[in-house]
Amino acid sequence: MRYLKNLLRTLVYIGIIIIISTFIITVFSYFNLFNDTITKTIKFIIPIISVLIGGIMMGRRTNKKGITEGLRFGLIINTIFIIISIILNNFKGQSLIFYLIIIISTIFGSLIGVQKKESIN
Repeated sequence: MRYLKNLLRTLVYIGIIIIISTFIITVFSYFNLFNDTITKTIKFIIPIISVLIGGIMMGRRTNKKGITEGLRFGLIINTIFIIISIILNNFKGQSLIFYLIIIISTIFGSLIGVQKKESIN
């Protein structure tokens, strides 16, 4: 139950980060402060950074190894992203590279979180 609570809390934080960041980028794009290339790049980076932060949060709350926790969390995140992509009819084969980057980002974030927790103790 505790893991589920931590997972849900982290997913909410990731969702909030993605929504706020996307809103800010949309406003900047609306006023032509960024060109299309910069906007597409930032929209690609926003989920990666948010799941990295989520991986750090999960790593700090776990007592297990960071790699396995990050892999499990990455698979959960990817499942959610794939379901959303299928619902929106936006799933492509090229997206698999993005999902692999998401998994690597969560593993890396979880490793950082475990290291931070160990350095604090």
